[in-house]
Amino acid sequence: MRKLTILKRKIVRYFCTGICLSSVAFVFQACYGMPHGDPEDDICIRGKVFTRVDTADVPVQDIKVSAIGEWLVDTTGADGMFSIYVPVQDMYKLYFEGIEPDSLSRFFPKDTIIEKPRYGEVFLNIRLDAR
Repeated sequence: MRKLTILKRKIVRYFCTGICLSSVAFVFQACYGMPHGDPEDDICIRGKVFTRVDTADVPVQDIKVSAIGEWLVDTTGADGMFSIYVPVQDMYKLYFEGIEPDSLSRFFPKDTIIEKPRYGEVFLNIRLDAR
């Protein structure tokens, strides 16, 4: 009788140990996060937004650059540069508009359509006209 209870305890202990080890392995596997996509799945659209003052090109800050509707958005910095990573498609439509706090932007909004590039990166020079 005593041997039977000791055997039952060992079986329960081994079962609980196995469950605990499996749980720990599952938690550590979940800590790795979402798998990253292949680099070929995205295309980088970079560029510079500027305006012409007299005969010089001046970079424009705080221009909202959006692609594929409102899903992918970036804002130009002090150097007028932007960078957006978009999924591979045949065509991309980009919108450029000012985000000044006043009701009327200093620049006319602009949009452009680009075709799928041969390489994984596109560089655009966008000139905005002042109002």
